[in-house]
Amino acid sequence: MHRRVAILMLSAVFLLNVYRAWTQSITCDEAFAESLFLDGPVSRLLSVYDASHHVLYTLLTKASVAAFGLSEFTLRIPSLLGGLLYLVTVYRIARHAFGEGRQFLLAVAAASLNPLVLDFLSAARGYGLALALLLWALYHMLLYLGGDGGDGRIYKAGLGLGLSVAANLTFLVPGTALAVLFLLILAAQRKWPAMLDAFAVPGIVTAFLIVILPLTKAARSSFYVGLATLGDTLRSLVALSMFHHPLDKRVSALLPRPEFWYGAFGYVIVPAVLAAAAAGCAAIMFRWWKHRDPAQLDGPSRLILLGGGALVLSIGILAVLHKALDVLYPVGRTGLYLIPLFSLTALALPAALKRHTTAFRLSGSPVWALSAVSVAIYLVHTDTRYYGEWLFDSSTKQVVNLLRERQRERPVAKARGGIHWVLEPSLNFYRRIYKLDWMAPLDRRGPDGDYDYYVLLGEEGGVPLIKKRGLRVLYSGAVSGVYLAEPGR
Repeated sequence: MHRRVAILMLSAVFLLNVYRAWTQSITCDEAFAESLFLDGPVSRLLSVYDASHHVLYTLLTKASVAAFGLSEFTLRIPSLLGGLLYLVTVYRIARHAFGEGRQFLLAVAAASLNPLVLDFLSAARGYGLALALLLWALYHMLLYLGGDGGDGRIYKAGLGLGLSVAANLTFLVPGTALAVLFLLILAAQRKWPAMLDAFAVPGIVTAFLIVILPLTKAARSSFYVGLATLGDTLRSLVALSMFHHPLDKRVSALLPRPEFWYGAFGYVIVPAVLAAAAAGCAAIMFRWWKHRDPAQLDGPSRLILLGGGALVLSIGILAVLHKALDVLYPVGRTGLYLIPLFSLTALALPAALKRHTTAFRLSGSPVWALSAVSVAIYLVHTDTRYYGEWLFDSSTKQVVNLLRERQRERPVAKARGGIHWVLEPSLNFYRRIYKLDWMAPLDRRGPDGDYDYYVLLGEEGGVPLIKKRGLRVLYSGAVSGVYLAEPGR
């Protein structure tokens, strides 16, 4: 019963992802990467680096566009395939760790319905693909630890980690954490050849071959996305998970305010799970090191050892990098891997105590309740119109179509637009794919000038300019905050 419900739920999620990839407006980051890396020869993919260059993903997108032409959907096909791998892998990890009962279904829902995670299972960025490959590697590690398979599992784990880092460089942190834990396990078994030949070499060589040429062109200034503290990272993840986009006021009034969740996660939930995961991981590793017998560990214990260990170690690595090299902490999507690792670890902690009935119930009840409430909030925020980090681009396609209608009504030979700079990549994307020769190329000089049309953003920037220049508003986006206007007649 629970297995069938999980399959139906994941199938629905995948179809939702396909629909979003087909219908949602392009975003500035998707369009920027397309213009910088895809609009040119293949050699450009290997000779330029920027934080938006997710090398493996960009290569796959280049192939997709070459085969099917340029559109929002073709840019997103690799993400959809990565999303499918993610959903299948989450299902398999949850089934491996929890069986097929209610905990299994809750784990699948918690890991697959988070709106921030869902965004990157269709958006044309490398985060979703990297996350899928990371969990694919974790799954094969879990199977190996459970005695299912030999060097083949080790090889797939190493290959998965290498491809994950190649898909998105931010996954070097959790990839390194998982690799260290798995190498310790292999060392405990004295499997020295497998450590190198089946695990380390395939993973390192794969990542090296794909990303090394672009990385030789990178500078410190290329890595510009991030936050100053781990607390800021937590707030960004909670905000995009629990308050992904504005809801109807009648619905939002029923939900706890953001400050409640920031405090609950920052001071209680996250510290408790991390402390329990660290203690559990240490205890399980000690037991494994002592007996070296896969039968000593059940599914939840294996997940705590690898998933929980990777979660704790990743945060430690981030702290060290920040302290030693002033590397910024993740923000939103760059910390995407923390969400499923946290969700699965939290559910695995009480499940590992199942033999101890009282401890199982006392620890399980709050975890299950929190997971169920989180899933309910995720479902409320399910939407097919927005990507949470790019709400301002949710109406860009609609704005361009309105301009096309306006051009048919009142043709202008070379219409010039004054736009908010952040909308430039997405507006120029549609100008190219729709072949709007009547529209002059758009730039980032700002909208305060004499133009044939204006695409403005926000109450602070848009409304004052509308009043200042006496513009006539043709459209205003309730969610995006975008105004389409023209000179007053």
